[in-house]
Amino acid sequence: MTERSGPLVGLKVLEFARGEPAALAGMLLSDLGADVLRIDFMGQGVVAGQGPALRGRRSAALDLDKPAAVEACLRLAERADILIDGLAAGALEGLGLGPQAALARNPALVYARAGDVDRSGQAALAFGILAGLFRARDTGQGQVVDAAGEPAEPRFSVTPGRIQGPPPAPGAHTREALSDWGLERAEIDSLAAQGAI
Repeated sequence: MTERSGPLVGLKVLEFARGEPAALAGMLLSDLGADVLRIDFMGQGVVAGQGPALRGRRSAALDLDKPAAVEACLRLAERADILIDGLAAGALEGLGLGPQAALARNPALVYARAGDVDRSGQAALAFGILAGLFRARDTGQGQVVDAAGEPAEPRFSVTPGRIQGPPPAPGAHTREALSDWGLERAEIDSLAAQGAI
């Protein structure tokens, strides 16, 4: 494998994927420099063909019917920043590799569920993964990011997946927001006096 470059160099992603949308998330992270390790199931071959969505990552084939292979995956999860679960709902849980087990080993892990994501959910999945990663890097607390199902938007186990309520009226938070973003009160008062806000 060639030397990695890009803004995500140093990021480790453990990928369990059988469908293209989850594989595309791994591809995008890899394209940006992340080290993506795809876990393929022994004897089941490559999933989603040999297409471009599978580029840029290494593959390890394990027999996940064997407890030693499951334990090896949990040890890999201890070292990962992100785990992408692209299998059918409940499949990894049935193997002992669900979010509860993985987060117990690595509390800062971002566990992304993408099993039923269709093409329209690919951007939501990638956005959700990166949002979860920012939170984990900031707080040390990982979470489950669930982009599977409808509508195609990420849902977070820790942070809200969507803002509730109607959008604010234009300018409803001008002074508060400008202050929160670091503008001094005198500067805000000056802007108001000039009619600029």
